[in-house]
Amino acid sequence: MTEMTSGPGRAPTTRRLLMGNQAIGLAAIAAGVNVACGYPGTPSTEIVETIAANNPGRAADGTGGAIHVEWSTNEKAALEVAAGVSYAGGRVIMTCKQVGMNVASDPFMSLAYVGCRGGLVVVVADDPGPISSQTEQDTRQFAQFAHVPVLDPASPEEAYAMTVAAFDLSERYGCPVILRPTTRVDHGCASIDVPRDLGAVPRHAIPGFARDPRFVIFPPLSRRAHGRMAADLARMAEEFADSPFNDLRTLWSRDGDEGTPRVGIACGGDTRGYVREALARLVDAARETGDTLPCCRLLQVGTPFPFPDALGRSFLEGLDGVLVAEELEPVIERCLRELAGVMAAGQASALVPPVIHGRLDGTNPIAGEYSSDLLLPIIAEFFGKPQLAEVALGSAPATATPGDAPAGLIPARPPVLCAGCPHRASFLAVKAAVGSRKAVYSGDIGCYTLGCNKPLEATDTCLCMGAGVTVAQGLGVAARLAGDDETLHVGFVGDSTFFASAMTGIANAVYNQHRMCLCVLDNATTAMTGSQPHPGTGVTMMGVRHEPISIPDVCRALGCAFVEVVDPLDRGAAVKVTERALACEGVSVVIFRSPCVQLFRPLAPVTVDDAACVGCGACVRRTGCPALSMAVGTTPTGRGRAVVDAAQCTGCDLCLEFCHFGALTTPRDGMTPAQRDAMRREASRG
Repeated sequence: MTEMTSGPGRAPTTRRLLMGNQAIGLAAIAAGVNVACGYPGTPSTEIVETIAANNPGRAADGTGGAIHVEWSTNEKAALEVAAGVSYAGGRVIMTCKQVGMNVASDPFMSLAYVGCRGGLVVVVADDPGPISSQTEQDTRQFAQFAHVPVLDPASPEEAYAMTVAAFDLSERYGCPVILRPTTRVDHGCASIDVPRDLGAVPRHAIPGFARDPRFVIFPPLSRRAHGRMAADLARMAEEFADSPFNDLRTLWSRDGDEGTPRVGIACGGDTRGYVREALARLVDAARETGDTLPCCRLLQVGTPFPFPDALGRSFLEGLDGVLVAEELEPVIERCLRELAGVMAAGQASALVPPVIHGRLDGTNPIAGEYSSDLLLPIIAEFFGKPQLAEVALGSAPATATPGDAPAGLIPARPPVLCAGCPHRASFLAVKAAVGSRKAVYSGDIGCYTLGCNKPLEATDTCLCMGAGVTVAQGLGVAARLAGDDETLHVGFVGDSTFFASAMTGIANAVYNQHRMCLCVLDNATTAMTGSQPHPGTGVTMMGVRHEPISIPDVCRALGCAFVEVVDPLDRGAAVKVTERALACEGVSVVIFRSPCVQLFRPLAPVTVDDAACVGCGACVRRTGCPALSMAVGTTPTGRGRAVVDAAQCTGCDLCLEFCHFGALTTPRDGMTPAQRDAMRREASRG
């Protein structure tokens, strides 16, 4: 870190290497934020965690702190909390990932009409690829749908600057503002100047709630608000034409002759970095071959909605062709097509608008992440210099480092449940209880989605968070209408998702008298996004401990006919409990409770008695545990021997249940499941 003072009279700053999400979190603190809330979801999770970790005035036990920080039960709850803070004049940041915005869309669509007092910044992290999500949806389209402005950072540095600017924009126009970082911005790193003493940064003064008719949404008020929103967006579009987050420049070849541009490239978000890198590589290739590149106009858009029309007109003026590069949907492309048509229609003489290439005409891929390697041949072809692409691609991209392995040498490694994951034991217990009967397994969003893979094959559907409960109900209704009363319908949901979006589904099942078995996989954390707490853990985001909300008690209060808790690693008990649940005529719930392997230090690993191992492979085939494999070797049966990777094995001992020859052993042989569970909890990382 480097300490410095930025400008006369300004507080000292420190240069820190920050991930994009950390930059957003620290920018919110620097902007005087009063409240931070959200629901964990990759790639957005670290924003709230950064604010919590740097909360000024926070005590060692997590109490206090100048900023209220919370993981809300879901995104809808988080945005409604944020709305209340803003109504009172406080500054608030709410975070989620792109599919989380679907959950928050109900209050979000109305909030744009009601408006804000204190700055309300909604950070929605999009996931091109997708890398860790169900969909590739583009939040810029949500912004258009809701009539809310969106800022689209290209880098962690810009994410920091845009976060600070978003609070000001929200308060000036009295509306929520979306910040839309994508995965590479969220998880990329850069050196950024931040206040050296965050505790010295004053919090935004909260004036308090004052009654105002606009906070009660009624149809007449909404009609008037719609007109106000349209007028405000028009004003913002004019303001954005001069925004430092947008840039229009002319590029020319190395001979210094600027010339008159006839072609242009438009880009937005983190695609701006890919375009700049591809152009730099083409310039180097042209210099190497003695070739030239055409004079080109470059439009870089950081405020895609409302689109800066004046800047767009300046970009399009006099161009014959335009290439648009953006992730994900053709938002900028459609805006430029519309502008080009309007400009052509407004000319007295016939004017041929530029031909605009991008996703709509198939020039660019319609799905997936972009990169400089992907864009380089597309840009070269657009310039009429396809031969330069081969030269440029023959050299390593600027992001490559010595020692990078060629892609073809990296073996495919499909996702798999961690060694020792209790979900594996839960799935195996359910499958054993089902036996030879027909069953349909409705899964959910979380680590346990991996239950779809062999050898578990315990996830037949997965739609969205909480749908494991309700899809199972729909499948059951359809089966009965078709005359099938024999198929078992089992739903799976995690403990965090239970609180986020499953409770209404359980109420629906009880109220409408569906027959189903719900398995709650309770591993005491929100594991998939980095082990965040939730209401069932009794720990808040700030580390304050209190009585947890009991999942069994909630299920009983909702009217479920059967509710039992069992340790899935106690295989005999887990199978028997599940058998009783499947026999229940109403809504039955089995809570498989065992801590995530990320929460405790591994116990002594399983060992293999080579003399006893017959090489049957049952331990590997039945569990699919990545800590188990078969090695080439001679056994009494002529087959290979079982091998345990001690570095991965956590000592869950599940594999012992499937070895009928006593070849797998642990120091815990002879212990009861309760004693083994006590050992795991004693080894807890806290």
